[in-house]
Amino acid sequence: MRKVSFSMKRFRVLLIYPPFVSSWSPCLSIPSLAAYLEKNVECEVVTQDLNLEYLNYVATLADQVATGDRTSTNLCSDALELLRSPQKFPDSEEELLRTLHAINSGIKKATKHHSPTEVNFFNPRHLPTHPRNLLFPYGPVVPKLKMRYSEDSSSQIRLATEDEDENPFISFFESKVLDSILEYAPDLIGISAAFPQQHIPMFTLARLVKQSVPGIHITIGGAQISKIGENLNTSRAFRIQLMPLIDSIVIGEGERALHRLVDCLREKQWPSNIPGITHTSGRIFISNLAAPAASMNSLPTPVFEKSRLRQYLCAGSHPTLPLQVTRGCYWGKCTFCDSFKLLGRYRIRPPQMLFDDIHMYQERYGVSEIQFTDEALPPSFMKKLAKHVIMNRTPLRWSTYARFEKYLTAEFCEEMRAGGCRVLFMGIEAASNRVNDLMDKGVTKAQIVSTLQNLHNADIQVHLFSIIGFPGETREEAVETFHLLRDNTHLYSSYSFVPFILEKNASAGIDPKQYGIKEMFEDTENDLTTHFSYTVTEGLSMEETRELYFSFNDELANSGAYNPIYF
Repeated sequence: MRKVSFSMKRFRVLLIYPPFVSSWSPCLSIPSLAAYLEKNVECEVVTQDLNLEYLNYVATLADQVATGDRTSTNLCSDALELLRSPQKFPDSEEELLRTLHAINSGIKKATKHHSPTEVNFFNPRHLPTHPRNLLFPYGPVVPKLKMRYSEDSSSQIRLATEDEDENPFISFFESKVLDSILEYAPDLIGISAAFPQQHIPMFTLARLVKQSVPGIHITIGGAQISKIGENLNTSRAFRIQLMPLIDSIVIGEGERALHRLVDCLREKQWPSNIPGITHTSGRIFISNLAAPAASMNSLPTPVFEKSRLRQYLCAGSHPTLPLQVTRGCYWGKCTFCDSFKLLGRYRIRPPQMLFDDIHMYQERYGVSEIQFTDEALPPSFMKKLAKHVIMNRTPLRWSTYARFEKYLTAEFCEEMRAGGCRVLFMGIEAASNRVNDLMDKGVTKAQIVSTLQNLHNADIQVHLFSIIGFPGETREEAVETFHLLRDNTHLYSSYSFVPFILEKNASAGIDPKQYGIKEMFEDTENDLTTHFSYTVTEGLSMEETRELYFSFNDELANSGAYNPIYF
């Protein structure tokens, strides 16, 4: 646990990031919230990324299962230490594979008594040709732990929280987490979820805490909770099955809502009218409007626990911290994306404040690599950042999400490289100009290829995102995207090629007929899902899309293209 600050007032806040997602590098959500509370509220704050504790926990179990003797060689734990150590990090692909296989095998053994349907720590196909070329800040480690319970169903999540035979998080929380929470005795626990796979562990922990100390106020929030916010407000199953396990929900950005929530609870008041807070009052379910977004100028630099940073698996190859420059998306037009609705208006942090953030990261944590987590960093800001690094000779390497823009000329890319840019994550989505126009991407195939060439010549790595099966896309157009990826593997480092998903809050979901969607089918069994099945008037069907998706990914893997992430 990381204690942020102390005061004479004993109100205590515990912010938790639940398992089971990547432990390659830290999350940004709870360090950002902790910094905001430290600056604005008189309370004691602790942050806890339980992914680190869970990884160490299953490694210890794996060692015991493998040896039958607690004092014998710690096979899985030793393998984790290799990834965390700059001196010991594997220097060959063979050694890295052996290390990851040891961890993967150990995690499977450690969870075998709980019989989840699928457990993976990594996929051997998701490795680069040389381990030191891991695409920072992401490694080949994206855990998956599936149970027979749906993570999108309130009723099934509730059943999973009580199933000791299948849910491995119950024994983990009971043996390694619950006592420390009870000892700390927080007045407020905030659980932040970024992905659907955190639903079951999040509510499992909430149930166990409520069962032990009903008086602790538990609130949930984060990007994933905001994404399913409408579902939470309308689902009867959620109100019956899961709302009793918590006290409130933060929808949207959390800083101001959490600030007000702490103030209310400190004064022993119930948070009845706080913007952005959903709660119950008796049998009444009350959902307040989202809290006003905080100014980017008002947000302090995120705070991390320095002693814990070496526990992240990036520590051995590329010690990296996340940072955010903007909120919202400066383009905000892509018709397949729901971010424009979820993230609100576009805002950007003043350049000098960003430079101060970077300086603080370097002074406080000694890191020289930063991952910007923005939806897309504007070229104008990338240029300012690169110039600052060059002029001040700042020892910094950085990566960010970016759009294909006309500004990414050969000269611009060379300047970015000199200014510390090492990796860009970029969406081509489709090679067909017609399909990209349907998606409102604002980019052409010729522009994509020329930009990739400029970035390649500047020695900037690129991870490409692409989508197959956008409504109206033909088989021939999908093949064109496949050919673009297959024929240009020398211009990019890795890719993610995924089937189109119809999100209800994307433009295509809000106005389906405009995009040739004939029918949409809501998943009535999974009340927390945010996407629909559908049929189209022309182009690839959902079934044809999936067939091509598997076929294309297999062929791309055989061509040597590197796909580092599960999708």
